[in-house]
Amino acid sequence: MQRADDLVAVRNATIVFCCDGLVRSSVTASWYRQMGLPNVFAVRGGTAAWAAAGHLLERGTAEAAPFGLKEALERARPITPRELDVQLAGDPPTVLFVATSREFAEGHVPGARWLSRSWLEIEVANLVPGKERPVVVTDRDGRSAPLAAAILRDLGYRRVSYLAGGMLTWRTEGLPVEQGLSGVMAPPDDVVPAGPDRPTHDMINYLRWEQALGHKFAAQGP
Repeated sequence: MQRADDLVAVRNATIVFCCDGLVRSSVTASWYRQMGLPNVFAVRGGTAAWAAAGHLLERGTAEAAPFGLKEALERARPITPRELDVQLAGDPPTVLFVATSREFAEGHVPGARWLSRSWLEIEVANLVPGKERPVVVTDRDGRSAPLAAAILRDLGYRRVSYLAGGMLTWRTEGLPVEQGLSGVMAPPDDVVPAGPDRPTHDMINYLRWEQALGHKFAAQGP
């Protein structure tokens, strides 16, 4: 619930919850309604009722392609890990990593600079002031970089490409990986730590919030 904004960016959008029955989806839908989201529903009977009605069920983790990825792939120019590695040994391009700061810290092309795609249009001129400068956009898995490369082309950058397959393919090729927040001068604010990744004082404050919530509903009675 604390990270609802990560999944629902448009408050007036239609949101449908589903579980294997009705309890969990109904409770979650109720919380979203209480947070002020107006168009929230739960599937009556859950996945069992869905299947009984003759509808198909998808198995595994659903991972939809980012909106606009197909169009971006048609416009942006790919570069393979080996091609980029050769360029880095000569007159290297500016390499931008546009996924999360956490993914950047886990591993990036040596010398890459981190720039969240959400701040791309605002901050890119600070890292790439000349629009004739060659730029290679990278990410973790090759899904965000093409979108960012297409945006850079719209901004007038003429020599833009993206790393095909992202860092997953780069690692597969056995190429060197740099880790940590190298070149990041201010604490990143793009990721909200969760669970054990959060500092102790954050977890204490969260537990206090949970306790206060329990006292609130206990006072209201059944």
